[in-house]
Amino acid sequence: MKKEFKNCILNDRKFNTHIDIIGKASEGWSQPDVVKIKYEGKELIGYRKSTIILGEKNVIEIVLGKIGIALGVSMADTVCVFSDNTYKNLTDIISISVVRGTHEYFINFREMRDELFYDLQKGNISITPWITRWMTIRKRKNELLKDIWDIKAVNDSDYYDSIQFAFEVGRLYIDKYKLKMHNFQSAYIKMIMFDILTGQADRTPSNYGLLINNNLSTASLAPLFDNSTLTKPYMEKDEINLNHIILKKERVTQVLYDMYPNEFLNIKKQILEKSNELKGIIESESYLSKENKKLMLNTIEEGLAIFERVG
Repeated sequence: MKKEFKNCILNDRKFNTHIDIIGKASEGWSQPDVVKIKYEGKELIGYRKSTIILGEKNVIEIVLGKIGIALGVSMADTVCVFSDNTYKNLTDIISISVVRGTHEYFINFREMRDELFYDLQKGNISITPWITRWMTIRKRKNELLKDIWDIKAVNDSDYYDSIQFAFEVGRLYIDKYKLKMHNFQSAYIKMIMFDILTGQADRTPSNYGLLINNNLSTASLAPLFDNSTLTKPYMEKDEINLNHIILKKERVTQVLYDMYPNEFLNIKKQILEKSNELKGIIESESYLSKENKKLMLNTIEEGLAIFERVG
């Protein structure tokens, strides 16, 4: 089944393509279409999301992608799809798969955790500090509350525990397969600082992971995808408590600085130097409503102010 969209944009380049629907995503509440498109002579696989159904949630994903790229964060490519040649009526976005060849595969942190827990049960690996730490976290939590692996927003109480645990799971997975790490720690710290700056609302352990290159036996943090922010499309008005959010983000920032001071300060410097450019990206986005431009600019300002205060 093929559906033609004559007007698309990727990396500021306009092009025409056929979109071939080849299946449905197995995970995610919306189960988007899995599609195949041609771009510059290459076939790309991606996930199509309707802006008609999801509204500005997907537009915000485009904006966050541009902010991440400006900061040197590895981001998944996003194709904008339009209904006419005016390039004003955005109907869909396509989040391009981070896997670009048969020599690569992506594994998210939930899948890594499940594999390592299976190894633990079979006696293939011994108890390690991260297992003990996770058990301690689980014991102190009421079973009716969120499991640490359901944490997704940067203002959740256990956001940092969840991210740090995932990082430790990733290192153990890398050790298991004797892979070489490629800028893993630096990319991990930059991801957290990107989340703090943008008010990340959807960093679940299924939404980020490792990109493995079998030919080179290397592992790196995969380009980030499914990014969102704590703005109106994601939260009801009575859930938005800015003082609460700012306090939680500042605590995460302080912990990050305490653990990785040198890398934190280097990345902080890069972010602060780009502050005007980041605001310009939001202000110039024609697909974003005035209300959400204001909310996103406020979020960026809060993040910049937190980085100014810490370190």
